[in-house]
Amino acid sequence: MKIIDTHLHLDSKFKKASEAIKNLDKSMNSANISNGVLLHVAWQNWSIEEIANNLDLKKIKLFYNFDTNSIKEIKKIPTIVNKLQVSGIKIHPRFQNFNFFSKKTKYLLDICSEINIPVLVCAFFDGITVKKNITPYCFAKLAETNRNTNLIFAHFGGYNYMDFMMMAKHFENVYLDLSFAPYYFRESNIPENLIYACKSLKFNKIFYGSDFPEVSHNKSILELSSQFKKYKVSDNNQSKIFFKNAKKFFKF
Repeated sequence: MKIIDTHLHLDSKFKKASEAIKNLDKSMNSANISNGVLLHVAWQNWSIEEIANNLDLKKIKLFYNFDTNSIKEIKKIPTIVNKLQVSGIKIHPRFQNFNFFSKKTKYLLDICSEINIPVLVCAFFDGITVKKNITPYCFAKLAETNRNTNLIFAHFGGYNYMDFMMMAKHFENVYLDLSFAPYYFRESNIPENLIYACKSLKFNKIFYGSDFPEVSHNKSILELSSQFKKYKVSDNNQSKIFFKNAKKFFKF
């Protein structure tokens, strides 16, 4: 089966971006992954320029992460997108001081709409999100007030998967990825409910992601494939998740 991985990171153990990219490429090749989406992380060792200059941008789309509270940085987005062929923006509310409701956020998403790039927002819930009072409402309001910007809520909302399923149903601009959550919750009943959520969405608007290197490609693909087999997901619907939806959305 063809596979596109829409949630990739570089491994911080490497000093040079070129070395980390070679490691990523090796892992993708071993798992027969044809394309991917690489999420730049602002606090890692490498600049967006260093990554872009070493990346095969025909094979892997690059998303940019930065300080969303800086108007100066927000204004740079169109230039960075054009100069480095960046394909989207990554926002990490758990680890960055991101305000879902600020005027700066609205300005940022308006720019993304104007230049027609999507925004991926980490939507995994844990102790940090509880402490920061981040709730599904924050994501729903982001979608409601920025309807012209395509939003990818990563990790299917974690244990809040039903809320995020309903958001994807209600908001035309909301998409979901299945990174990390199926593997992390593999010993609970959540994988079965995630399959139900996928079925409820007719396997549309959902992308496969591994969250590499947090989860290896082989472990991620094996776990999700096993869950699909267990709950009798058809080959066509598996192909939607693993390949077809991403191919269409990201225009590979």
